[in-house]
Amino acid sequence: MDSEYTVLAQNRPIQVAFLINTESFASRLAALDHLIDAIAHWNNTHWGGRKNPIILFNGNALRDEDWLQLEVTDPDCLSIIGTTAKELIERLDERLHPWSFEVNDAAQPDGFRIPHGAEGIAVPPSPTNFGRLLHAGSGLPGREEKLLMFEFLDQCDPNAKRFVHRNFGTFHQWSLPKSKEIRREAWLERLLSKINCQRIPISDVSSLAAALAQLSDECARGTCVPAYHLLRRFNWHRWTSNPGPSASSATITK
Repeated sequence: MDSEYTVLAQNRPIQVAFLINTESFASRLAALDHLIDAIAHWNNTHWGGRKNPIILFNGNALRDEDWLQLEVTDPDCLSIIGTTAKELIERLDERLHPWSFEVNDAAQPDGFRIPHGAEGIAVPPSPTNFGRLLHAGSGLPGREEKLLMFEFLDQCDPNAKRFVHRNFGTFHQWSLPKSKEIRREAWLERLLSKINCQRIPISDVSSLAAALAQLSDECARGTCVPAYHLLRRFNWHRWTSNPGPSASSATITK
């Protein structure tokens, strides 16, 4: 007798793991920064990007904790950047069994590319994602929450931008040439007009430290929902190479 089976399928994002051999950048730290920025930007703007690990290793071997992170993530695709020993590549293939594998020995930021077949799709937050804030301005009890957003002023310190971009994720923004008004893409501007926002200007590391202290206080009182919380909650990317400083300490390191 023929057997019947029920198969349930659900869409999910493609998981990509980025491995960077820092030995290849020993004399090119600026190039390493640009490369990590490029990866963080791609992860920021693609579905599931916040779950894509970025592994920094030195030499031809990974640490035990790196292997653990890779095995937990179970990436579909691997992107290895920098000169890498054949033995390590074979071990990665044997232990992780990715269906896409790309090695970029050139290690040039301009040559950075996502492994073939892992391009992914860009999925910006929808009104549903912001649902808890859509009626914040209605005056109803319990609707005092607001979205706390960083705004980079004209000629903002690049290190402050980089810290926020890598650790929290950012929406694309720019300033108008004459008025210096901060603008964002049209779909986000429309959403922001419907919710209660608090915008904090960032011009340098000191103003960023003050903003983190304010964020810590606001969130402790439960009166704000930081933009990065929404990015994390709805599968956008949050990454830092090292554990970031606590917001309460308001100490920023490059």
